[in-house]
Parts: sequence; structure tokens; C-alpha cells
Amino acid sequence: MSLDTILADLKSERDRLEKAITALEGITRGASAGRSLAAPIPLKRGRRKMAAAERERLSEVKKAWWAKKKAAASKLGPAKRRAFSAATRSKMAKAQKARWAKVRQQDKAKS
Repeated sequence: MSLDTILADLKSERDRLEKAITALEGITRGASAGRSLAAPIPLKRGRRKMAAAERERLSEVKKAWWAKKKAAASKLGPAKRRAFSAATRSKMAKAQKARWAKVRQQDKAKS
């Protein structure tokens, strides 16, 4: 690459950067009315306050939501528990007694 080619490339790059800079300066002058991008506006911290009317509206919406949910639940009635048969209950009791016997036996072996 010759020196003239490198110089021409650098000049074209400089022109392109100058155009980009002027375009950005125009945008920032128009949008921020004199403020620079280097000093951003600090964000307001803390809880946002809600107007009383908005709070009341949300309250009514939530009350309606709960009423609808309770109405749907009342149509179904209370949830029914499945009952085990007597044979199943006795099998479960025997299995549990066997598990506890095994635990006690392990405890005696450790002692």
C-alpha cells in the first residue's frame, strides 16, 4: 500500500467521523436543549405515589376479581378427600410399623 492511498483513506475516515459528530451534536442540542450527554439527569428515587382515584379503581377491580374467583369456587363446593378402603389403611399401617421397627433396630445396633 502506498503512502498516498493510506493518506486518502485516513482523510475519508476523518470526513466521515466529522459528519457523524455534527449529526450527533445536532441531535443532542435539539433533544436536550443545551444539556450534554456527559451529565445525565439523575433518576428520582423512592416509592412512586398513586393517586387516590387510581388506588380506589384498583381496589374495585381486585374486589371484582376476588368475587368472581369465590363464585367459581362455591359452584364446585368443598374439595372432597378421597377415602382409603379399610384394607388399604391396614396395609399402610403395617408398612409404617415395619419402617419404624427397622429404624429402632438400626438404633439398637449403633448403641
